[in-house]
Amino acid sequence: MCILIGALNVWHVCVHAALEPDCYMRGRGAAEDGCDLADAGAFSYDLVFSLLVALVGLLPTAAARRRVHAYLLALRRQGEARQAALVAHLVGRRGARRALQSGVESFCGLPFSALTAEDFISATDSGLYSRTRSARLGEVDVFVSHSWHDSGEAKWAMLCRWAEHFEERHGREPLIWLDKGCINQQAIDESLSSLPVYLAGCRELLVLAGETYTRRLWCVMEMLVFLRMGGSADRVTVLPVPTRSDARSSNAFETMLRRTASLFEAFDAREASCFHPEDRQRLLGVMEAGFGSLPVFNTVVRRIFAGAVDRLDRDQSSRDLLWDAALSVRGSFATDSGGQSSRLGPSPRSSHAWPRSQRSAPAPSRRSAAVLGQSRRSVAETYSDRTITHTEEGEAEGGGGGEGAMYPAVLRLASLMRQLTGTSEADGGGGRGRSVPPAVALVRSGTAPEMEMC
Repeated sequence: MCILIGALNVWHVCVHAALEPDCYMRGRGAAEDGCDLADAGAFSYDLVFSLLVALVGLLPTAAARRRVHAYLLALRRQGEARQAALVAHLVGRRGARRALQSGVESFCGLPFSALTAEDFISATDSGLYSRTRSARLGEVDVFVSHSWHDSGEAKWAMLCRWAEHFEERHGREPLIWLDKGCINQQAIDESLSSLPVYLAGCRELLVLAGETYTRRLWCVMEMLVFLRMGGSADRVTVLPVPTRSDARSSNAFETMLRRTASLFEAFDAREASCFHPEDRQRLLGVMEAGFGSLPVFNTVVRRIFAGAVDRLDRDQSSRDLLWDAALSVRGSFATDSGGQSSRLGPSPRSSHAWPRSQRSAPAPSRRSAAVLGQSRRSVAETYSDRTITHTEEGEAEGGGGGEGAMYPAVLRLASLMRQLTGTSEADGGGGRGRSVPPAVALVRSGTAPEMEMC
C-alpha cells in the first residue's frame, strides 16, 4: 500500500510540476493561485518525500513501516510549525490568547477620504487616530506596507493612483489600515503584538515598494505574516514607487519594473535594519526560528517578491495603474526656483483632490477627547519601518461586508492561534455582536502559555 501511495504521490508531483513549472522553479510560495508559503520547498522536496514514502513499503514489518511513516509525516509538518513560529515570536510575551483578544477589540480602519498628503508624508502624529473607526476582521480592504524612509510624496502619488483605480472598479472609496492612524500611540508595544491579527483582518496587502523597502525588516515581516495568516500570494500587490529617474525615462513602466525586480533579487535580511537595534536582533531571531537559517529565509522572500513582480507585469490593470502614476509623476518632479522638488498629489480627476471641507465626514470616532489630548510620540521614533493602509466600506465584494466576508480570515486566524497556544477547547462565545464567533470562542478557551521572545 505504501508503495502504491508513494507512486501516486510521485505521479501527482511530476504532473503538477509539468503543468505549473513556474510554481516549482520559483518555489510555491511565490507562484500562482494555490501555491502556499509553507510549501516553498518546491519540486525536489516533494519528489524526494514521495519516493521515501514509496520505499517505506519495502520494510519487512508493519510496525517498522508505521514508525518510519510517522517520522516522515512529522518532518513534513515541521515546515508549517516553523512558519507558525513567526507569528508566535511576534506575539511575544503577551501570549497568543491576549494578542488575539486585543487585536479583535482594537481593529479599526481609516477611510481614504480622511487621509491627506500631509498626513501620509510626515511621520509625526497628525491626529489620524481620531479619524479611524472600528472594523470587524475581514472588513478592511487593504493593508498598505511601505517604508517611512522612501519618498513620501512619491508614495502618496502612487497610493492616490491606486485609490482611483479601486474606486473605478468597486464604485466606492477604500477603507485602509495605516499604522500611523490605526496603531494607538499610547500603547504601541501592545498594538504591535497584535500585528498578525490586523494582517489577518485585511483582505489584501498593498506593497509600496520604494528603494529602501527591502532594507527595512518590518516591511518584509509584514508580507510574510500576511501569507502565514492565511493570505494567498495572488492577494499581494506590489507597486513600485516612482523616482526622479522614472519621471525622466521614456519607458517609465519598464524602468520601475526592472528596478523593483533587481531590489528584490538582491534582498538579504542580514543587510536590512530597524530604527531600534533591539528590534533588528529580535526580528532576525524570528526569521531564523521560522526558517532554520537566514539564507533559507532570503530565498523564500526573493521567490515571493519575484512572483509578485511577475503578476504585476502580466496584469493589464496594474500596468495601466503604473502608466498612470508614471505620467502624473513626470511633471510633478519639476523643481521650483529654490531647487526643491514640488509635492506630488492626486491627479485632477481624483476624488481625493477634494478639499477636506468637501469630503464626506468620517464616521464618528470612538476615541475619547482625553486620549486625543495626551502628548504622543512620533511614529518615526517607534515604528518607522512600516506604514499600513486599509480601505473599508460597509458592503463587501460579492455579498456583503458582514460575517460572511470576514469568516475565512477569522477561521484561519483561530486555527493558527490554536497551533500557537495548544488550545483545543471552544465554547461559542459572544464578543462584539456576531462578528467573530470562532475567534471569541478561542479567546475564551483555556489558558494559553506565554510565548518566549527571541
